Amino acid sequence: MSDGDTILVADVGGTSMKLSAVLDGAPATFSQRVSSRELRCSDPLGALEKIFKTFANDHALAFDAVVMTVPGFVDRDFDRVLYAANLPELNGVSVSSGLSERLGVPVTLERDAVLLLQGERSCGVAQGANSVLGIFFGTGVGAALIENGHVFRGAGWALEIGHIPIHGDAEPLDGLKADSLEVYASGRRLNQLAEIYDVPVEALFEQEGSPALSADLATFVRDQAFATASSLLMLCPETLVLGGGVLEMRGYPRDALVAQIRERATLPPNRPLDIRFATRGWRAVLDAAQALVAERESSFQHAALHAHA
Repeated sequence: MSDGDTILVADVGGTSMKLSAVLDGAPATFSQRVSSRELRCSDPLGALEKIFKTFANDHALAFDAVVMTVPGFVDRDFDRVLYAANLPELNGVSVSSGLSERLGVPVTLERDAVLLLQGERSCGVAQGANSVLGIFFGTGVGAALIENGHVFRGAGWALEIGHIPIHGDAEPLDGLKADSLEVYASGRRLNQLAEIYDVPVEALFEQEGSPALSADLATFVRDQAFATASSLLMLCPETLVLGGGVLEMRGYPRDALVAQIRERATLPPNRPLDIRFATRGWRAVLDAAQALVAERESSFQHAALHAHA
């Protein structure tokens, strides 16, 4: 992959898909949002193919590769989606190879949290961070850890913290276990609260005069802090990056979240906790796209050489 190639970039979330491109090594200034409902069909690969081709035609793009994120578990071959609670139509689908065949170009698949954190590390708030944990609260909850420039993957799908058990007294939510963090501390929970209190979801944190809603939102933030503090104690990063659409909402109490994280994360003396809020938004995926393609190409070439040695 050279700097002159064009990469179509699709950041696929549980609510919307953001589309843009990398042109001559730099992120494009144009972008488009498409509802993720377009993928909730019997042929999600066909839907993706149509969306990508329409976007390319609209912007006169002849793309040489595609980078696509997915909000869920990706197999170790970076091809098959193992489990995406917010887009179950992708479960078990070989997205990378399937789309490559349809589009005639390489398609690189990655967890959304990984690229969001890599983009913040290359161009955003986490520049210079050597050991950094990113937690992103959106429609779901995703996380990634980078140590010495390398993404921690465990057995292949580490840090799916949206599925960690936290309470156990709620009703299950479409594909999520009743005690999962996402049931309590994601955008899906905010959509529930908006319906319960008859308030536009985007205005929830700006509402006044409802003690019950205020109490539910305080519990929401507390649960986010519980999960974040637990992750800090298990992984011990030098830097924590917090981001995602929920934390970008008008009126969201960032100071309260940070205070509760600091209160609950018992850390050794003289080890200050470096907490930063993401600045690049979903465009961090664009910032990381070209490096990801180059890394995968190098990895596959290395594997091929060893296979023929």
